[in-house]
Amino acid sequence: MQKMRLNLTRGGFVGVLPLASGRYRLFGVVPPDFHRGPEADNLSHDAYASLDDSDLRHWFESYFSVDAKLQKIVWAAMFRFHSRISRSFRIGHSFLVGDAAHIHNPAGGQGLNLAVGDAVNLGWKLAQVVNGEAPASLLETYENERRPVAAAVLARTDIGFKLETSTSPVALWMRTHVATRAIGLACRLPPVRKLFFDMFSQLWIAYRTSTAIDHSDASGRGPHAGDRAPYATLSNPRGSARDVMALTHSPNYHILLIGTIDPFQAAQLRKLLAARYTADVNTHLLTGNETEVCRAYRATKSTKLVLVRPDGHIAAIANPFSWETITRVLGHLDKVLLRADQHRDER
Repeated sequence: MQKMRLNLTRGGFVGVLPLASGRYRLFGVVPPDFHRGPEADNLSHDAYASLDDSDLRHWFESYFSVDAKLQKIVWAAMFRFHSRISRSFRIGHSFLVGDAAHIHNPAGGQGLNLAVGDAVNLGWKLAQVVNGEAPASLLETYENERRPVAAAVLARTDIGFKLETSTSPVALWMRTHVATRAIGLACRLPPVRKLFFDMFSQLWIAYRTSTAIDHSDASGRGPHAGDRAPYATLSNPRGSARDVMALTHSPNYHILLIGTIDPFQAAQLRKLLAARYTADVNTHLLTGNETEVCRAYRATKSTKLVLVRPDGHIAAIANPFSWETITRVLGHLDKVLLRADQHRDER
């Protein structure tokens, strides 16, 4: 067995995951057979303590539908999951991240990505505030951005887990005769595969309502402020950077100047940014021959300024590129970065 195998047809959710070591990881919902004691729907501490290898072998043989024998059990554990979210992700100078802020069932394997997203979102903001590059008010946007995301993930995992584990006759029939075939056929379509990839990798996350985002240019097609900056390869690599993600992979703001833009104007903007802010704001001129970038950012027939945050999300868009729209973007940066002429301590 070289691929992960799931079985949803026996009234429970179980799976086998091959590991590089040649061993296998088994996972799944505790079956009714293990619910010993007066509460049929609850695994008591005494019942848990009484489980042994023979119980696990019975579980494997009864629910996994795999032509194999469970020879050696290296490690086994059970846990009870909950679905909860903190009312606040910040109390004074303390911030809640990952499982301290939210816990949920393991459907879809969303916990790690969600926790890393919290850490990245808070990390770059803390760094800029501590280094005197941003006002302390920037930290208020952590909860504003991440709590709605966590709430959405909790809601989705709750729905997914119920669909995966429901023992109702209708749910069992749907999982056995419809879901497995429908998902297999749908995953042959590239748009469906991309949808699943974006959903499970959490690339769908956007901060369009955040106060740390400029919402002035919310019209038109293409990416919006708050979205993750689209991936696009570079026709002309900049050093080791061969795509937009690598180009903007540093803990500061980046400005992408896309389309037919005068290099002299780009140089003037660089000088202005360097003199205006204590933090570095990198500027990248991506001309019309960067066809994939122009397509990804819908700038094939126009010019655009795209401000990308340290976490890879778009903070502002100026369309078309002009000194008038630049002024608006600078106004947004004035709210999230400390200017060089500000001498007060914002920390």
